[in-house]
Amino acid sequence: MKNNFIYNFSMKIVNSLLFKLLTGLILILSIYMFFSSNAKASYIDLLIIGYSSSWYILATNFFIPLILIINLYNEFSRNFPYFNRLKNHKQYLSSYFKSVIISYSFIFLTALIINLILMNFSGYRLKIESTFNDNFPNIIRLMIVLIKVYSITLMICLINSTLIQLLKTPILIIINIAFYYWYLNPTIIMTEISTVFPIFLNPSKYIIKLNYSSVIIEILMFGVYIIILLSIFKLFNSLVLKKIKLKGVIS
Repeated sequence: MKNNFIYNFSMKIVNSLLFKLLTGLILILSIYMFFSSNAKASYIDLLIIGYSSSWYILATNFFIPLILIINLYNEFSRNFPYFNRLKNHKQYLSSYFKSVIISYSFIFLTALIINLILMNFSGYRLKIESTFNDNFPNIIRLMIVLIKVYSITLMICLINSTLIQLLKTPILIIINIAFYYWYLNPTIIMTEISTVFPIFLNPSKYIIKLNYSSVIIEILMFGVYIIILLSIFKLFNSLVLKKIKLKGVIS
């Protein structure tokens, strides 16, 4: 029954007017990205360029999901009588985070589908070839980019989902604005990256293309960074659990 509620609640969110408006915004941003990109790029390379663009990822995978998270949290608060009947507070948080994951995944897939449709109508050529000087077929590079973008932005969404329960919404928005500025202004790395450490803290370093000595180093650094984000999420989640226990919100 709980899983049915999570699914139905998530569907309510993605079928809402807000989600439709956010989808329209994604469409506008995607159209702008294509018109401002290199018309000579191939179908796959254009996707790689788009999903390596700091401003596009910021708008579609950070800012838009933040609006969705705030709305999702408010909806959960209104439906609290249901969660009060759950066995414990861990089930409440589990339901909340699952809904965040489902809703964000819809946002991510919606943006990807819109981009694919736009390219089909734009007549970009489909060409699989080695690119970016790493001797990897561009289709493999695209898969790596999509996995990195989805994983990192999902973890940021989950961290925001804990922070909104610890802080007031205006404070969360201010924190995110500061994060956006930091994200868009990373330090420039000119040298080849040949070791896993030190780990970069700015997530843009793992989304934009850097000069790695090998794809193994790139994947290892990305894996360590995900572990760091997961640890931050678990830390904030434990603080949320303590806050709920102190308030006695869930029996």
